[in-house]
Amino acid sequence: EIRLHSPDLVLVMHGIVDINYEFPRYPIVRSNLAEMYRIVKLRGAVPIAGTYPLINPEGFRAMGAANIPRLNDVIRQEAKGKETLIADHEAAAAAEYAGQGSDGVHPNNIGYETMARTWFDTIELVLEEMESF
Repeated sequence: EIRLHSPDLVLVMHGIVDINYEFPRYPIVRSNLAEMYRIVKLRGAVPIAGTYPLINPEGFRAMGAANIPRLNDVIRQEAKGKETLIADHEAAAAAEYAGQGSDGVHPNNIGYETMARTWFDTIELVLEEMESF
C-alpha cells in the first residue's frame, strides 16, 4: 500500500491478466495504467513501468501469447505519455523462451534473473536522474 509505506519508487507491471485470453481488454489496461501512474505521482513517488517478456505459446496458460506485443506497446505508450521510465523486459528476455516456465507465462530462474537485472538497471537510471537535481 503506497499510503502506508511512502516509497520513493514504485515498480508497475500490469496487464497480463486482462489480455491473456481470446478477447483482450487493452482499453482497460490503458486506463488502469494511467490511473496507477497518476496515483504514484500524486503520492510523490516515481513510477517505473515494466513490459512483459514474450510468453511461450506452447505453455498451458499461454492463451494470449499473441497479445503480448500489443500489450507492451500499450505499456510503452502510457509510460511515454506520463513521462515514466520503462524496464523493458521484452527486449531483455532470453531468446527462444528460455526464461519462461512450463506454463508459458511465469518466468523460470533465468527469466526472473533477467527481469531483476532489468528492473535494477532502470532503477539506477532513475537514481542517477534524482541525484542530478
